Amino acid sequence: MATTTPVPTTTAAPTTTVAPAVPVLELIAQDIQAKINAITEVGGWEQTLVAVRPTRMGFEGNAMPEDLNVLVVQDDPDEDEEHSAEGNVCSKAWIQPFLLIAFVIASDSSEVAIDTRINSVQADIQKKLMEDITRDGLAFDTRIRGSARFNESPNFTGVVVRADVFYRTRENDPYEIA
Repeated sequence: MATTTPVPTTTAAPTTTVAPAVPVLELIAQDIQAKINAITEVGGWEQTLVAVRPTRMGFEGNAMPEDLNVLVVQDDPDEDEEHSAEGNVCSKAWIQPFLLIAFVIASDSSEVAIDTRINSVQADIQKKLMEDITRDGLAFDTRIRGSARFNESPNFTGVVVRADVFYRTRENDPYEIA
């Protein structure tokens, strides 16, 4: 009686598509955008804001802002040496400023003072950002660093709220939270 040796067969490994990694900083920016978009009258806020992340720097090439649009703009980051040093040898901490440029443009028929509208928009943005200072677990702190009003023309008024987000990544991998 002859014995047969099993013949090894090869099966193709299942193919999986791995989504490209997203940098921690981009996830933080997306969180801020989502928080601004959650400011709605239906949700109990004073007005409905719409977060816009510009596709180009400046206004050239971008649509002119509309009333209650909030541009989410990243400023230049600074290394946070205090939180990068001793005890966090394999990590690098950053302070990432975000400028939230809220356009508050009064209509010709508005009877509400522009200052009242700007104050309300500014307060809603600050309150919403401070509800979760960890940016959904991506950061270890968020701080409001003040605001500045602008009034370039009747159709170009509003307030800029500056928020600094403190976060940490692996020293050699900005895609991984540390």
